[in-house]
Amino acid sequence: MQVFYRNNVLAGEASVLHAAQCAGMLLYGKKAAVIGRGNTAQGAIRALSCNGACVTVYGRKQEDKFRNDLGNYDVVVIAVLWDPKRTDHILSRSALKTMKPNALVIDVSCFLLLGTLILGQTP
Repeated sequence: MQVFYRNNVLAGEASVLHAAQCAGMLLYGKKAAVIGRGNTAQGAIRALSCNGACVTVYGRKQEDKFRNDLGNYDVVVIAVLWDPKRTDHILSRSALKTMKPNALVIDVSCFLLLGTLILGQTP
């Protein structure tokens, strides 16, 4: 069991609210996509939906569908636990070109090794 799960939820909420504020974007009526279903993603989903955005959630196994649908969204949140052994990206340059010109991308993903380095544990 993760002890600090609430911190992850707050990170998701705060990342969405802070990014929208910095971009000068009101979330009401925006179409948003979130990839991830963990605690951080749940916080992002809550922040988006509580501020009036229409949210679509994609799981990790739906990365291809997520990439195909990118052009439909005003806000895209990446909230996945990243495998540092992967050599690809969820959003490649070619995928970014399919997005709306003023779309907001919020990357609040992390990787497991980062947590072990911070806590001083060996992976």
